Amino acid sequence: MLIIAVVIHAICTFGYHFIDGMLFLCTLRFVQGMTYGMASTVIATTVASIVPESRRGEGIGYFTLSITLGSAIGPFLGISLPQINPLYALVLCDVLSISLIVLAFILNITEIKVGFRQRVEVKSFRLRTFFEPTAIPISIVALLGAIGYSAVMIYIGIYSETIGLLLGGSLVYFI
Repeated sequence: MLIIAVVIHAICTFGYHFIDGMLFLCTLRFVQGMTYGMASTVIATTVASIVPESRRGEGIGYFTLSITLGSAIGPFLGISLPQINPLYALVLCDVLSISLIVLAFILNITEIKVGFRQRVEVKSFRLRTFFEPTAIPISIVALLGAIGYSAVMIYIGIYSETIGLLLGGSLVYFI
Protein backbone atom coordinates (compact mmCIF):
# COMPACT_ATOMS: atom_id res chain seq x y z
CA MET A 1 0.00 0.00 0.00
CA LEU A 2 2.87 2.37 0.85
CA ILE A 3 4.57 1.82 -2.49
CA ILE A 4 1.34 2.41 -4.41
CA ALA A 5 0.67 5.60 -2.44
CA VAL A 6 4.14 7.10 -2.91
CA VAL A 7 4.24 6.26 -6.62
CA ILE A 8 0.86 7.94 -7.26
CA HIS A 9 1.96 10.84 -5.04
CA ALA A 10 5.13 11.25 -7.15
CA ILE A 11 3.12 11.17 -10.37
CA CYS A 12 0.92 13.94 -8.96
CA THR A 13 4.02 15.93 -7.97
CA PHE A 14 5.40 15.69 -11.50
CA GLY A 15 1.94 16.71 -12.75
CA TYR A 16 2.48 20.24 -11.43
CA HIS A 17 4.81 20.84 -14.37
CA PHE A 18 1.83 20.44 -16.71
CA ILE A 19 -0.93 22.43 -14.98
CA ASP A 20 -3.00 24.31 -17.51
CA GLY A 21 -6.19 25.06 -15.60
CA MET A 22 -7.88 25.20 -12.25
CA LEU A 23 -9.80 21.93 -12.73
CA PHE A 24 -6.59 20.00 -13.35
CA LEU A 25 -4.97 21.66 -10.33
CA CYS A 26 -7.89 20.81 -8.03
CA THR A 27 -8.01 17.21 -9.28
CA LEU A 28 -4.27 16.86 -8.84
CA ARG A 29 -4.42 18.25 -5.28
CA PHE A 30 -7.35 15.95 -4.41
CA VAL A 31 -5.57 12.81 -5.62
CA GLN A 32 -2.32 13.89 -3.99
CA GLY A 33 -4.14 14.49 -0.70
CA MET A 34 -5.64 11.01 -0.84
CA THR A 35 -2.26 9.41 -1.47
CA TYR A 36 -0.70 11.46 1.34
CA GLY A 37 -3.42 10.18 3.67
CA MET A 38 -2.78 6.60 2.56
CA ALA A 39 0.98 6.85 3.02
CA SER A 40 0.81 8.63 6.37
CA THR A 41 -1.64 6.04 7.71
CA VAL A 42 0.59 3.15 6.63
CA ILE A 43 3.67 4.81 8.10
CA ALA A 44 2.01 5.68 11.43
CA THR A 45 0.61 2.16 11.75
CA THR A 46 4.00 0.66 10.94
CA VAL A 47 5.76 2.86 13.49
CA ALA A 48 3.26 1.88 16.18
CA SER A 49 3.71 -1.81 15.39
CA ILE A 50 7.52 -1.96 15.17
CA VAL A 51 8.41 0.13 18.23
CA PRO A 52 8.92 -2.16 21.24
CA GLU A 53 6.16 -1.85 23.82
CA SER A 54 8.64 -0.87 26.53
CA ARG A 55 9.74 2.18 24.48
CA ARG A 56 6.50 2.95 22.67
CA GLY A 57 6.07 6.45 24.16
CA GLU A 58 9.62 7.45 23.24
CA GLY A 59 9.44 5.96 19.74
CA ILE A 60 6.11 7.54 18.87
CA GLY A 61 7.36 10.79 20.39
CA TYR A 62 10.34 10.84 18.01
CA PHE A 63 8.05 9.97 15.12
CA THR A 64 5.71 12.84 16.01
CA LEU A 65 8.69 15.18 16.38
CA SER A 66 9.76 14.34 12.83
CA ILE A 67 6.28 15.22 11.57
CA THR A 68 6.35 18.52 13.47
CA LEU A 69 9.78 19.41 12.10
CA GLY A 70 8.61 18.59 8.59
CA SER A 71 5.57 20.82 8.96
CA ALA A 72 7.86 23.68 10.09
CA ILE A 73 10.61 23.21 7.50
CA GLY A 74 8.22 22.67 4.56
CA PRO A 75 6.49 26.07 4.67
CA PHE A 76 9.84 27.77 5.27
CA LEU A 77 11.23 26.22 2.09
CA GLY A 78 7.96 26.88 0.25
CA ILE A 79 8.24 30.59 0.97
CA SER A 80 12.03 30.95 0.71
CA LEU A 81 12.92 28.93 -2.40
CA PRO A 82 10.65 30.78 -4.85
CA GLN A 83 12.37 34.04 -3.81
CA ILE A 84 15.65 32.61 -5.10
CA ASN A 85 14.28 30.85 -8.19
CA PRO A 86 10.64 29.82 -8.76
CA LEU A 87 11.65 26.39 -10.09
CA TYR A 88 13.70 25.42 -7.02
CA ALA A 89 10.65 24.52 -4.91
CA LEU A 90 9.17 22.38 -7.68
CA VAL A 91 12.48 20.60 -8.34
CA LEU A 92 12.91 19.99 -4.60
CA CYS A 93 9.46 18.39 -4.48
CA ASP A 94 10.36 16.20 -7.47
CA VAL A 95 13.58 15.06 -5.79
CA LEU A 96 11.78 14.37 -2.50
CA SER A 97 9.12 12.34 -4.34
CA ILE A 98 11.75 10.17 -5.98
CA SER A 99 13.46 9.78 -2.60
CA LEU A 100 10.17 8.61 -1.07
CA ILE A 101 9.79 5.94 -3.74
CA VAL A 102 13.35 4.72 -3.15
CA LEU A 103 12.80 4.66 0.63
CA ALA A 104 9.51 2.78 0.24
CA PHE A 105 11.35 0.05 -1.66
CA ILE A 106 14.38 0.02 0.67
CA LEU A 107 12.39 -0.11 3.92
CA ASN A 108 11.27 -3.63 4.51
CA ILE A 109 7.82 -2.96 5.90
CA THR A 110 6.25 -6.26 6.77
CA GLU A 111 2.56 -6.81 6.48
CA ILE A 112 0.68 -6.62 9.75
CA LYS A 113 -1.09 -9.87 10.48
CA VAL A 114 -4.82 -9.47 11.01
CA GLY A 115 -6.90 -11.79 13.11
CA PHE A 116 -10.06 -13.69 12.26
CA ARG A 117 -12.33 -10.94 13.65
CA GLN A 118 -10.72 -8.26 11.45
CA ARG A 119 -11.03 -10.44 8.34
CA VAL A 120 -14.72 -11.05 9.03
CA GLU A 121 -15.33 -7.33 9.61
CA VAL A 122 -13.63 -6.40 6.34
CA LYS A 123 -15.82 -8.83 4.41
CA SER A 124 -19.00 -7.42 5.89
CA PHE A 125 -20.39 -4.34 4.20
CA ARG A 126 -21.37 -2.06 7.05
CA LEU A 127 -20.65 1.58 7.83
CA ARG A 128 -18.46 0.48 10.77
CA THR A 129 -16.22 -1.35 8.29
CA PHE A 130 -15.14 2.00 6.86
CA PHE A 131 -15.48 4.31 9.88
CA GLU A 132 -14.41 3.69 13.45
CA PRO A 133 -16.89 5.62 15.63
CA THR A 134 -14.44 6.02 18.51
CA ALA A 135 -11.97 7.81 16.20
CA ILE A 136 -14.43 10.47 15.05
CA PRO A 137 -13.99 12.95 17.96
CA ILE A 138 -10.18 13.02 17.76
CA SER A 139 -10.41 13.18 13.96
CA ILE A 140 -12.57 16.30 14.22
CA VAL A 141 -10.01 17.87 16.57
CA ALA A 142 -7.20 17.01 14.12
CA LEU A 143 -9.23 18.43 11.22
CA LEU A 144 -9.81 21.73 13.03
CA GLY A 145 -6.13 21.92 13.99
CA ALA A 146 -5.06 21.28 10.40
CA ILE A 147 -7.44 23.95 9.09
CA GLY A 148 -6.06 26.44 11.61
CA TYR A 149 -2.48 25.51 10.76
CA SER A 150 -3.06 25.85 7.01
CA ALA A 151 -4.77 29.22 7.50
CA VAL A 152 -1.75 30.49 9.44
CA MET A 153 0.65 29.17 6.79
CA ILE A 154 -1.29 30.90 4.01
CA TYR A 155 -1.30 34.13 6.02
CA ILE A 156 2.45 33.91 6.70
CA GLY A 157 3.17 33.43 2.99
CA ILE A 158 1.09 36.41 1.92
CA TYR A 159 2.29 38.57 4.81
CA SER A 160 5.97 37.85 4.16
CA GLU A 161 5.54 38.82 0.52
CA THR A 162 3.67 42.01 1.46
CA ILE A 163 6.36 43.26 3.83
CA GLY A 164 9.17 42.15 1.51
CA LEU A 165 10.65 39.70 3.96
CA LEU A 166 14.06 38.54 2.76
CA LEU A 167 15.25 34.94 2.84
CA GLY A 168 17.46 35.44 5.91
CA GLY A 169 14.72 37.29 7.79
CA SER A 170 12.15 34.57 7.18
CA LEU A 171 14.42 32.02 8.85
CA VAL A 172 14.28 34.02 12.06
CA TYR A 173 10.46 34.07 11.97
CA PHE A 174 10.19 30.31 11.38
CA ILE A 175 12.63 29.47 14.17
